[in-house]
Formats: sequence, C-alpha cells, structure tokens
Amino acid sequence: MKFLYNQPVEEKIWEENQLSVRYTFDWRDSIPFETWDISESSSLDRLLIEMDWSNGSEYQPYFGRPSLVDKSGIDYTMTKYYPNDKIAREGMISKGKKVGCWNYYSYDGRFLYEVDYADTIIAVNDSIRFKSKGILTYVDEKGDPLSHSYVIEKFEKYDCSHTDHYEERMLYAFWEKDTSVHRMNGYVKNYYDNGVLQNEGWVKDGLPTGVWKLYDNAGNLSHVGEYIMGKRQGRWLSGDLGQVKYLGDICLNPNLPNLEEIMAYQEKLLDITVVYYRLGSVIKTEYYGVNMNANEPPEGYEGEGDYFEGYYDED
Repeated sequence: MKFLYNQPVEEKIWEENQLSVRYTFDWRDSIPFETWDISESSSLDRLLIEMDWSNGSEYQPYFGRPSLVDKSGIDYTMTKYYPNDKIAREGMISKGKKVGCWNYYSYDGRFLYEVDYADTIIAVNDSIRFKSKGILTYVDEKGDPLSHSYVIEKFEKYDCSHTDHYEERMLYAFWEKDTSVHRMNGYVKNYYDNGVLQNEGWVKDGLPTGVWKLYDNAGNLSHVGEYIMGKRQGRWLSGDLGQVKYLGDICLNPNLPNLEEIMAYQEKLLDITVVYYRLGSVIKTEYYGVNMNANEPPEGYEGEGDYFEGYYDED
C-alpha cells in the first residue's frame, strides 16, 4: 500500500502468474472516505482540514483496500500491470462486469487490441444468432485497426487467488483491412496477451467452422471440438487434454512440508469432460476422472479436502 498523509492512495496485489500482478482502483467519485475506517485517532481529521483536503468535513473520497470497502454495485476503473510495471489492461468495471472500451497490451507495452464490451444479439440468419459480449478490434503497430470481430463466446477464469484472471474468447469477424489478415476466411490463430496460443482453427465468412483446438493460458490443450457456422456442434472434449492439469485452478496450503510432492501428484489427477452440442445448445454432459500417477498419494495428501478447483463463469 502507498499512503499519503495516512490515506491509502494506491494498492498493489502481488500474485504468482504474470497477468495478475498489480491492480490499481479509482473509486474516488463514488465512495466517501471515513477516517475511522483506518484510524480511531482524531489527528487524521485535523491533518486533512489543515491540508485543505476535507472541504469542511471529515469525509473525503477514498480508494483502497477491498477489505474496507464493499465494491458490490460500484462503478470503478481498473488498471492491471505486468511484473515489469507495464500496463496489461485497463478499463471500467460496473456491477462486477467489464463495460465500455478496454485496452489490452503485450508484456513489452505494445497496444494489442481493444474490446468494447456491450451485450448485443447478432443474427446471421433465421436460425443462427449469437449473444455478443462486445466488439474486439485488433490493431497494427501504429494503432490502426486490422479487423473488427464480435465476441460470441467469452469465459473468464476465476480461482482461489485471482479476481480477473484471463479471458477465453471465440470471435465472429465482420471486417478486415485486407485479406492478408485472414480473419474472414482461412486458418486463424488467436493468442493470449502473454503470447501463448489461445485457439486455432478455420473460419469461413468470419465464423469458426470445422475442428478447433482451444488452450489454457499455460499452453495446454483444454478443448477440442467442431463448429458449424460459429456454433459448437457434436461431441466436444474438454479438461486436461494435454495430460497436465493447470495448477492455477487449485488452492493448496503453501505451508505443507511436502508441497512440491503433493503438487506433482495432483498434476496427474486429470479431469475430462465430454459435452454433446446441437448448434450451441448442450444436449448431454459426461464427466471422467483419470489418475495417471504410478505411486500412492504422498503423505499429508487428503484428496479434495486439500484443494478446490476454479470454475468458468460466462457472462
């Protein structure tokens, strides 16, 4: 925390993965600051008045620790940073959801794309419609638009230690600068902000078609299935398809004496899900657990009682 005259003016949250390192919040327009939130002393009130920050009262705009402020229902801006202090993304949150225009940057600070978040119904024909989550615009090195796409699938990954982990998206391209961009027709590869491959497959008239492969942000294969005119169709496999569990989804006690051994064992406890779709609608879901460990569980491992897995939340 950074303080100015005993007031918290910036919050830093350091976490393990590259894309969740620091957040700064600005709630000054909507949250009154009450000195007794952080101090029982009246000296802070006097100091605020002496510095002409109080406007004649003990109330001041406040932004800082979420433990002191209930953020539910509040509109605020958020800036997220990489470990090298470059901005990762920035935009507005309203009622817990991204709204308006968000800018996304690479690890070295290059502007990658923007997403204008808004819920819209997109109709391709009488039977194909999408609940679009916004419009994504890829840009070139000068910041000029390369393509515009509707976000027709958006999943945000949450787990025990993150509140804004990363987005998995599927796009419906409706404009491209020229055919060399290959957003409207051809084989497409999309990437996470950290440069890891997010998904790959064919598009026709801007819509995903045929077999697509989807990956988590560690590069492990997580979904395989077929699209027909942008809709999931038939049998889809999801889970730990790369034969490695993404451990960012699992919470473990960091004080365990044999933590590395337990993590190595947990990494090979794989979960596979088979989902059957009919033009995007789920028909049937099957769950399978696979234990690839050759040895017995390590000492201190108590199964599901020691961890819980994250979940996908679709807006």
